[in-house]
Amino acid sequence: MVVPIYKQWTAEMIRIQVVEQDNIVQLLAFFEDFSHADAMNFQLRVTDTFEKTEKGGKFGLRLVDAKFALPVEERRGQGKMQKEEGRLTGWAGTKRKFVCLDEIEYPGEHDDIVIQFDSAEIRDTFAAALPAAAVGRKFTVRRKM
Repeated sequence: MVVPIYKQWTAEMIRIQVVEQDNIVQLLAFFEDFSHADAMNFQLRVTDTFEKTEKGGKFGLRLVDAKFALPVEERRGQGKMQKEEGRLTGWAGTKRKFVCLDEIEYPGEHDDIVIQFDSAEIRDTFAAALPAAAVGRKFTVRRKM
C-alpha cells in the first residue's frame, strides 16, 4: 500500500500575470524569497474550475485541481533544458527567474491552488481575466440512502 505524502507550499510575495498567446492562456507566477522556484507558468483552460472564497476577512480564488509541472530543480534538473545540461549545471541562478511562453511543460502534478488578495475588487478583476467564469463556493450535503 502506498500512502501519498502531501506537502503544502506557501509563498508570501508573488507577482501574478495572466497572458494569452495564440489562443493559449497561461498563468505566470514570479516568487520572492521562495525556496522551490523563482518563476512558474502553466496553462489555464476553459474547462478549469475557479472558485471565489472568502474566509476570515481574506479574499481568495481557488484553482480546483490545477494541472502544473513542478519547478525544474524539484525534478533534479530535468525539464525545458536538455537533460545533460540540467544534470551538470542545474536550474540555478538567473535562469530560475524566467519562464518560456512558447513551450509549456507537461503538467505532471495536479492539486488545488489558492491565491489570496487584499480585497474582493482585486480578486474579481483578476478573475475576469481567467478563461472561465469564477463561481462562488458551493455547499452540498450528501446523504447515504
